[in-house]
Amino acid sequence: MTTYLADYGINSDDPDTAREMRLFWLRDYAALPATRDAPVANFTAKFHNADQVIGYNKAAFLFHMLRSELGDTAFASALPAFWRDHRFGVADWDGLRRSFERASNRDLGDFFVLWLQHAGAPRLPVVGRAYRGRWK
Repeated sequence: MTTYLADYGINSDDPDTAREMRLFWLRDYAALPATRDAPVANFTAKFHNADQVIGYNKAAFLFHMLRSELGDTAFASALPAFWRDHRFGVADWDGLRRSFERASNRDLGDFFVLWLQHAGAPRLPVVGRAYRGRWK
């Protein structure tokens, strides 16, 4: 979340810089050996570069795709709600999902399973503004 909201957020005002940052994440992910790939939900700490790619870069794409899916308004309103619900306590992916579901009035279970529970990258064919994800 920090990678996306802070590191990427600082650069998101400049479309070229933001695009370059996303391409950097994708290049790192493409260079990751398949044997080192893991679900984002398994990430706990950075011990080596593969952890950086999964726990920071791939997770940042989860937030980028979530923002694209929900729109700026719902995305922005979910963040303070998540903070209020979890400040000074334990935060987890389910709590994050619930905050975004309340803000968007949508069930995001499939989205979070797609991005969190599988190694590899989802294939996301475009169908209007909806995702129809599956794994390669």
